[in-house]
Parts: sequence; C-alpha cells; structure tokens
Amino acid sequence: MQHRIVTLAVVAALAVPTSQAQFFQDVFRGFQVAATPSGGPLGTGAGGTRATGSRIGRTRIVPNQFGQGYRLEFDRSFGPDVLGRPEIFDFGNLELQLAGATSMTAGYTTRGIPTADVIFNVANMNYEFRAITGGQDFSLQGTLDVISDLSINPLGFYDTTLQVNNTNGALIADGLVLDGDVDTDFDIGPINIKGNLYFDLVVAALASFGVDVSGVTGIFPESPIDRIVEEIQTSLADQAAVLGETVLAEAGDQLTAEFVGEDVAFSLTARVLEPETGTVGPTPTVIPEPATAALLLGAGLLLIRRR
Repeated sequence: MQHRIVTLAVVAALAVPTSQAQFFQDVFRGFQVAATPSGGPLGTGAGGTRATGSRIGRTRIVPNQFGQGYRLEFDRSFGPDVLGRPEIFDFGNLELQLAGATSMTAGYTTRGIPTADVIFNVANMNYEFRAITGGQDFSLQGTLDVISDLSINPLGFYDTTLQVNNTNGALIADGLVLDGDVDTDFDIGPINIKGNLYFDLVVAALASFGVDVSGVTGIFPESPIDRIVEEIQTSLADQAAVLGETVLAEAGDQLTAEFVGEDVAFSLTARVLEPETGTVGPTPTVIPEPATAALLLGAGLLLIRRR
C-alpha cells in the first residue's frame, strides 16, 4: 500500500508540469496559427517573418537574460497579397476585409520584483465587415487604432493605459427594408490607471458592507477604486430602496389579510375653491370610522414591530 501511494504521488507530481507545458504549447501554437498570413506561397523574410505581399506574420519566444524571464512577440499585418488581392475572410454570407497591422509583446521578468507586461497595438487597421443576403445588405467599416499597455507584479501594483480611436466609421444599409448610413466614429481614452490590486479588493469589500472608505480612496490618485466604490454604494442604495418597497408591500398584504371583512369607511366633508369669488370653502376633512381607526392603529403597530 505504501509503495502504491508513493507511486501515485510521483505520477501526480510529474503530470502537473507536463499538463502546464502542454497548455503553454497549445497557446503558442494558437499564436502561430493567428500569425500565419492567409494565401500563399509564403516567403521567409527578416527576423523569421512569413509574408506574401502586404500580409506579414511572425511569432517567437525570446529569452530575457538580463531580467531572467521570457518574452512572446506576435506580429500580424493584413492587406493585399503579392498580386494585389485584398485579404478577405469569407464566411459565406458574412465576410471581413482587413488592411493594417497588429502587434503584441507579452513577457515577464524574475530579477528583483517579478513583473509581467503586455503591450498590444493596432495601427491604421482599415476594416469592413459585410453581411450580404441580396435583399438586404449591411456593411460596417472604419479605421481602428489601439494603444494598450499593462504591467503588474505579485505585490499587486499595476499600471495600465488604453486609447482607442475609430475614424471614418459608418454602418451602411442597402436593401429593400433599410437604406442609408449611420456614423460610427468613437474614441476611448486615453485612460491611465495605476494602483494596487489587493488594496482595491479590500476597499471594495469594505464598501460592499457599508463601511465609509472615502478617506482612503485617494491613496492611489490614479486608481479607479473611487469610481468602483461609488458604483457599489449606488447599487446598495438601489437594493435598499427595493427592499424597503418589498417590506412595505408585505406589510400592506398582511394588513389586508388581517382586516378582511371589516367595514372601512371615511366621512368626508368637501370644501372647494369657489371659482367665481375666489374664496376658499370648507377645508376637506377626513373623519375615520371606528373600523378605519382600528386599521390605522394596527398598521402603525405592525410597522413598529417590524422595525
């Protein structure tokens, strides 16, 4: 029995690194497929790039000797092939045409404080997404530029930037039902966020329990935690309002059940504004009958008991 336990432990210990290695190999193969230009034949260029015309792609892992880590480099440019044919991904009635460049650099270092970095850029990406049915066609087109950068370490400190610009954007409809176009230009950022992940989690947790954290949200001025706390407090206030309405509704239902069959009546003496003279007549009064008084008294007692 003891030998079997030792054998199982050894197999488990060996299986974990193997599965992790297989996972990273699958991820790397996925990047290789994404970086492979469509069409062919593909030629090999400088730095190990594979290309045909304006379609260029490359994926590689580079060791970082100074930082004692590794870096993944991914590059993919879209456009016409060597004979000028545009790069179109055809899905039948849907097709996507691209012309532009994308790049990503993701890596980590272990010297000093371990740090992971991801940089992703999209440069002058002209896109056109078409839905073609014959009777009604749609086309979404524009030019996209993206700049993003993320850095984080095990101590929880992070720094990220994001800027997105979409220009020359339009949604075009051409067919029997719809005909025309809509402007789809938009801009995001520049967004600059810097703070500590663990600090943000603790502050958000305290805010969710109703603790006043206004005095500490400014420790990291560029952190979004103040906006997160504001959203949490708004959500809690909305939930409290809904809960209060539910409690009052339940109280009303209980009162109705308790006073079914009671003769509830009001004696009203109407007093109105005389339209011709502008004088005020008798003020309306409400005089509860005995059953009505009992109902109001019961409602007050019930609410006090619930509190």
